Amino acid sequence: MADNLRRVADAQYRVALAAHDETGEIDKLRQSMTEADNKINHSRATLDAGGDPALIADWIAETTAIRKTAQARLGLTEAPPQQMPRSARRHRGRVQRPAGADSWRRPA
Repeated sequence: MADNLRRVADAQYRVALAAHDETGEIDKLRQSMTEADNKINHSRATLDAGGDPALIADWIAETTAIRKTAQARLGLTEAPPQQMPRSARRHRGRVQRPAGADSWRRPA
């Protein structure tokens, strides 16, 4: 049974790894960040040219929020799926008595 569980876990990992970023989301997120950086630079240039500081501050804040969202999603998306180490799979689900415990007691 343990061999079957290992084979299933390995198969699930291979499927997840193969499906990782099939949509090209990583490239789209990086493009969004680049576009946001360009908009921020353009807004700063407009400010330097005498544009309305209050309006430009709103533009920069909005664009910065878009960039931060893309950056956060990129951090979640960019890392490929991780396979659980075999040692962890072997012990998963087993309950072990804590070191130094003299008996199995249910917590109060």
